[in-house]
Amino acid sequence: CMGRGLVADVACSLPLHTSPVSDIALLQAQEKLVTGGLDSKLSVVDLNTLSVVCELGAGQPPGRCHAGGVLSVAYSPDYNFVCSAGFEFEPLLWVPINVRNNFMGRLTAGAGHTAHKHRLVGVQAVPGTSRLLSTDVSGLVTLWDLRRMQAVQSFNVRHEVSEVQRKSFHVLSFACRHRTSGIVCVGRIDTDHTQLLSYEVSEQADYDPQASHCEPICMALYNSFANMFLTAGPTDLKMWDGISSGLSTHFKEVVHAPDRITAMGLDDLERRVILGTTQGRLTVRSFATMDLCATYVPHRAEVVDALLCRPRQRVFS
Repeated sequence: CMGRGLVADVACSLPLHTSPVSDIALLQAQEKLVTGGLDSKLSVVDLNTLSVVCELGAGQPPGRCHAGGVLSVAYSPDYNFVCSAGFEFEPLLWVPINVRNNFMGRLTAGAGHTAHKHRLVGVQAVPGTSRLLSTDVSGLVTLWDLRRMQAVQSFNVRHEVSEVQRKSFHVLSFACRHRTSGIVCVGRIDTDHTQLLSYEVSEQADYDPQASHCEPICMALYNSFANMFLTAGPTDLKMWDGISSGLSTHFKEVVHAPDRITAMGLDDLERRVILGTTQGRLTVRSFATMDLCATYVPHRAEVVDALLCRPRQRVFS
């Protein structure tokens, strides 16, 4: 239905599931959508050709798919992850592309423990961030960091109702307020009454500078001589110890905004780092100190890859 008195015609009908469709999420930038059904399968559909790109969970062994059906679907455009919730106690992550293994894993609290102890009601990704929210029927809400695939905060909206009502209270649905970083839940108190609950998510527990970048990582390299990992955010670099996995050094503002890092490479001796940016700029820096060695502007558009060959003293991009 399209407003008062307006009815939309059915453009096409796609047989995607053998059981009822429970949820739909739009992959807007890719012009695709993903559907979840009670047949435990997720279908990724190309909106231009109206054809199925891939099926997530189809033919997967137990533990790598939903056992009793998909109840909720969410998409993170920043990390290109599809997240689904079913009758299990943890969300499942997928990559919406046609590859043999598009299952990323289950979100757990660590050491095999689940963050939830009840069936999930739904999941929602917050655009522009690494946040993912999951809620179960008991009212427990878990905030996940997709950069580390770990839970960073949990709280229970059931505490917002009276102690007498908590025994019968259960969540029916929830929605995320993206601008204010809060959630709104609808819960049933008894057969005749429901209640709307609001909760604000803490900003402080979302980002640990010693364990991740504050923005999406665009590239990662391993230096076998130094036994160090180098990760690149939009404008900064972080060096991680290969043994302890802890943060060794944080190099801030290696690239100045609005320019952003889009490519990164090492020379054959792994002593120099070359960076490419959205404005077509190439910079060569020392791996140990990130001191600037050389700067080039050979391109008019974004650099997608770069290599440094020391014997010939040439940069390829």
